[in-house]
Amino acid sequence: MLGSRFILDLPSAFSDSFANAFNVRLVQQTTESWESFYGMLEQYKEEVGDMRVPRSFLASGGEPRGTWVGTQRYENNLGRLSKDRISKLKALGFIWDDLETRWQNGYEILKRYKEKNGNCEVPFGAEVHGFKLADWISTNRRDFKNGKLAISRVELLNELGFVWNPLEQNWNSSYKSLENYKAQYGDCLVPANHIINDIKLGTWVKISVRSLKRIS
Repeated sequence: MLGSRFILDLPSAFSDSFANAFNVRLVQQTTESWESFYGMLEQYKEEVGDMRVPRSFLASGGEPRGTWVGTQRYENNLGRLSKDRISKLKALGFIWDDLETRWQNGYEILKRYKEKNGNCEVPFGAEVHGFKLADWISTNRRDFKNGKLAISRVELLNELGFVWNPLEQNWNSSYKSLENYKAQYGDCLVPANHIINDIKLGTWVKISVRSLKRIS
């Protein structure tokens, strides 16, 4: 895909009139090509209902629509996309920051998951309508641990009761269950097969005791 500016470099043997004619035709072809891809983008939105075009997506004729979309973002970032094209893309609801849009999409899916299930404890490998929610959660945990997650995103996830450290949370939940067990039975001699609130308390106690012995 050509940018909005290019340099025509022809051998000196060609006349100025030929060069000018060639230049005009090249501009026409470039414009026609852009309009053609834009038409495909209009069709995509009509068929799919959004503008989240996968990078690998191809039109029926094999044209790489996904890469064309990326090119428009790149040209716009460099200030090389004309105002007319920017206006046309905005009219379609074009997504200029794809990464931010994908994050917001994941957040909304997690939000709906909590509304349905009462928590943000998404099972490993879980997908929601084709979206890899468990992977999205893992990425946010990793970015948070490495100090790469924006404060605004941290705050949004905290509002949902996001679990940053599932291992720590599981341990705390099991410990709380053990406290409740002792309050009810007067000791911590939990049967091996004892389960309470989906927590395998007997197994957890056995593993904890084994770990303590190993340390001592």
